[in-house]
Amino acid sequence: MNARSFDLAMAGDSYEVSIKALSTKTIALLSTLLNPPKIILTEDGLPRDWNGLAELVGISGECIPSLQNAKDHTKKLLSVWHEKDQKSSTICNLLTHLEKLDRFDVVEDVQYFIDEDIKAYQPTCEKDKLSNVNPGLDSLVLTREDIVRLENGLGPQHYDAFVLFADEDANFATELIDKMENDYKLKLCTRDRDLVAGIFEHEAIMKLISLRCDRLVPVLSPAFLDSYSNKFICSFAQSLGIEQQTRKIVPCLYTPCQVPSDLKCLFMLDYQRQGKFSNFWKRVRDSIKMVNQSPVPTSPIYRSSSQQIPQTPPIAETNHIAIVPDITHESSLLKPKKNGVKFSSMINLPSIENDEIVSSISETDSLPAQIVEVKKSKIKTGWLKKILSNKNHKCSDANHESHKKNLFRSIKRKVAIAN
Repeated sequence: MNARSFDLAMAGDSYEVSIKALSTKTIALLSTLLNPPKIILTEDGLPRDWNGLAELVGISGECIPSLQNAKDHTKKLLSVWHEKDQKSSTICNLLTHLEKLDRFDVVEDVQYFIDEDIKAYQPTCEKDKLSNVNPGLDSLVLTREDIVRLENGLGPQHYDAFVLFADEDANFATELIDKMENDYKLKLCTRDRDLVAGIFEHEAIMKLISLRCDRLVPVLSPAFLDSYSNKFICSFAQSLGIEQQTRKIVPCLYTPCQVPSDLKCLFMLDYQRQGKFSNFWKRVRDSIKMVNQSPVPTSPIYRSSSQQIPQTPPIAETNHIAIVPDITHESSLLKPKKNGVKFSSMINLPSIENDEIVSSISETDSLPAQIVEVKKSKIKTGWLKKILSNKNHKCSDANHESHKKNLFRSIKRKVAIAN
C-alpha cells in the first residue's frame, strides 16, 4: 500500500485529469471488477465494491436506489459523480479511493489503460482550456500583474510611468526603477520585466502609454537615439501629450548626446548635472507624480473705496403686489402730442359731397313734393357748378387777365373817340 501510494505521489499532476478521459474499454474493465459484491469489509467498515466507492465520493441517500437499479452500477456511479462534482472527479482521486478500499488489484489492472486514455485525451483537454478562455479579458492582459489582478476580480494594473531605455543603459534604468519604487512608492512599468510573452511588443507599449501610464520616462543616450522604435514611441507620447494637454514625457538625459529637435524643446533632467542644490532622484519623483485634481480656492478681490461696486439694497418682501410704473420714452414726455388739422383732399371731395347730398335728400323726405323737386334741382345744379368750378379753376386765372387787358383797351378807345 505504501509503495503504491508512493507511485501515485511520484506521478504528480499526470493523473489530475477528469474521469471524462476514461475510455469505454477502461470503464467496462472497472465495472467488471467493482460490480460484483464483496463480503469482506475494509478496516474502516467500507464495502470493497462499488458501494464503498459511492460512499467515498459522497453519493448516498436518494441516489443509491437509482444506482442499484442500473444495469452497470460502476458506470452509472462514475457518471453521477462527474455531474455532481466536476472539480474533484479526477482519475487521481479515483485511484486514491480504490486504495482506501484495498482494491490494489483494480489499480494494477487498469493503470496501463488509464495511461493510454490520458495520452489520447490531452489534445481534447487543450481544446477545452482554450474554449474556456475569455477573449475579452485576455485582450486586457499586457503585463504580469494584470493576470494576478484579473484572477482576483480586479481591473488591469495602472502605472505611474513607463520607463523606456536602451539595453546599454540597463544598469542606470534598474537603479532609477529601484529608487522610484522602493524609496518613493511609485509604480513603474518596463518592457523586459513586465510585459507578458506572445503579445505584439510595440502595440502593447503604445496601449500602456496611452491608457494605463501617466508618464513616459525615456533615458536619453546615444544608444537610445540609435533605435528608430524608441524615437517613434517618444513622438507618439508627445502627440498624446498635446492631445490630452498633459506633461506626458519626462526626459532624463543620462549620457550627453545630440537630442532631436522635437525633444529639445522640452526641459529635461540631466543626470550629470546633479549637485548640492539639485537632487536628481527627487526631481524625477516630483516630475512623475500626478497632481491630485481638486478645486482651486478663489481668493477674495480687495478693492479701494473708489473701485467699490455699488450694491443695490435688497428688496423687502411684502404681501402686496408690486405695481410696475408705465415707462414711456423721454421724447414723448417732453413733447406733448399735437392734434393736427385734417384737410380734405380733392380725391375725397366727391365722396364728401355725395354724403352731403344723400343727407340733404333724406331731409327732404318730409317736405311737400313740389318743394322737394325744387330743392333737388338746386342741389343738382349746385353740385355741378362746384364740380365745374373745381375743374376750371386753373383756366379762370388766365381768362381774368385777358379780360382786364381787353377792358383797358376798350376804355382807351372810348376816351380817344370822346376827345
